[in-house]
Amino acid sequence: MSDANTSTTGSAVGPDPLAPDARARAQAMAEFTARGKAFRFPKGQSGNPDGQSRFYHACRKLAREASPEMMAGLIDLAKNAVDERVRSVCLIAVLDRAGVRPIDYIPAEDAAAGRTRFDPSLYTPEQLVEIEKVLRMVGRRDATGGSRERPLMRS
Repeated sequence: MSDANTSTTGSAVGPDPLAPDARARAQAMAEFTARGKAFRFPKGQSGNPDGQSRFYHACRKLAREASPEMMAGLIDLAKNAVDERVRSVCLIAVLDRAGVRPIDYIPAEDAAAGRTRFDPSLYTPEQLVEIEKVLRMVGRRDATGGSRERPLMRS
């Protein structure tokens, strides 16, 4: 066999695994990797010790300079927006920036805390009789449909 693709043992060998275009790509990749290694940080050292890019600081500076004007616009929207959804979002944003945070209000807790329970042991028997008379009088008035707007004492 005198074919160019055969070895000395006579077995056939395929075409060159690295054709000219593949060889060029492999060389370019090796060159790219070598250039990249020159700019890598040593092991154990952070590539960004501050943790923030220069663009972050530039953006913060721009926001600080524009914030009074933007806040005035936000307040204007909160007061005068036609759409109630826009007003709601702007109101919340203004209150957040003012440091006012909403609290979770539970009316049942407020009512329970403000109301004291009746303890009959704190009263004498005579006072309990008087309390009973007053409660019966209120019950009769409510049963007959009496107005609650009447004064308790007549002048």
